[in-house]
Amino acid sequence: MGAIDDGARLNMEKAPFTARRGRPSAAQLAAIADTILSTAQALFLSQGYANTSMEAVVAASGVSKATLYARYANKHALFQAIVEAGSRP
Repeated sequence: MGAIDDGARLNMEKAPFTARRGRPSAAQLAAIADTILSTAQALFLSQGYANTSMEAVVAASGVSKATLYARYANKHALFQAIVEAGSRP
């Protein structure tokens, strides 16, 4: 697992959700998705695709590994979601 840069740390510090037990609300789900995508994007940009691991995204975003993998089966799917989010008008 590579070191987390300042940009990814900043995303982690500004996480708009608080991890809690139980089922998250719709607003919390959106906040979790935004946090995952913005953190992963920062890591991909700073460390490159090959040097960014799913574990690094988990550590930097503050979500659990189960949460990340429930939304994105692998690193390619996560990267594709970032690209698709960036191409929306």
